[in-house]
Parts: sequence; C-alpha cells; structure tokens
Amino acid sequence: MAGDLVLDTAIRDWVLIPLSVVMVLIGVLRYFVSKLMRSDQVPDPKIVKEGSFLPRVYVFGGGLGV
Repeated sequence: MAGDLVLDTAIRDWVLIPLSVVMVLIGVLRYFVSKLMRSDQVPDPKIVKEGSFLPRVYVFGGGLGV
C-alpha cells in the first residue's frame, strides 16, 4: 500500500458537514410532518360497526338479492 488515506479538510468542511446537517434536518422534518398528518380522532363506534357489518352481509348473503 502506498500510504494512509487522508481526507482533505476542505472536503470535510464543505461537503460532509453540510450533508450531515441536511440529513438530520430531513429526519426531523419527516418526523413532524408525519406527526401532523396522523389523526388523533377516535372513530365513532357506530360507523365502525356499520362499516364492518355491511361487507359481511354481502359475503354471507351470496352477494346477490340481499
């Protein structure tokens, strides 16, 4: 081998550090966007019950004439 691999300080300062900062900021942004898009509302039990009941009626009724 010719020698040790040395990283130029200009590359470190102008490429790697800003790239690392951008990646951390993107992760934080993704976290807050997903938190905002999440719904904290509890669905109405009646609507949930009706929503699961109708497909079962269709399947058990043969899908026709019910």
